[in-house]
Amino acid sequence: TEITKLPPHYIAAMPDAVQEEIRQKVMAALAEHGECTPENVDRAMSSKIYDLEDLIDIREYVRRMETEQRKKAEQKRRGGR
Repeated sequence: TEITKLPPHYIAAMPDAVQEEIRQKVMAALAEHGECTPENVDRAMSSKIYDLEDLIDIREYVRRMETEQRKKAEQKRRGGR
């Protein structure tokens, strides 16, 4: 079976603009280490945001993700009443 919805901590589940921003930062960081290959970029982009912690500053993305999750949880609570 195919997974159709990834958890929000996966980069692939984030909005396209955010994914592109992360891709640019990942490519720059990998280039600094001499490891910027299409395979390494693809591997990074298909991972969880937490897996990139040693490569880029993920705090901003984690904060956005957590804010979005809180909004959705709040909407579910309100909708369930």
